[in-house]
Amino acid sequence: MGKSNLCEDKTAKRMNHVKRMLYGSLSQKYSNKEIADKLGMGVGTITKYFSRDGTPKNMTLETLYKLADMAGVVISFTFKDIPD
Repeated sequence: MGKSNLCEDKTAKRMNHVKRMLYGSLSQKYSNKEIADKLGMGVGTITKYFSRDGTPKNMTLETLYKLADMAGVVISFTFKDIPD
């Protein structure tokens, strides 16, 4: 029997996608220590954000935008259909 998507955690799926995009780009250019130094954070925090089981859910928007800038990733928001 096929897997159902009814109970899929969309938030976790989205966060993991963002994490993979950022880390995939950053890891080609910088070590975790270099990333941490540029952001003024501890290496442990960066490692936690990007570890296999880690999640950036506690990351501030400021940190997210700084990481995106470093990675060359553009973040944009679009509205879903808004009822009249």
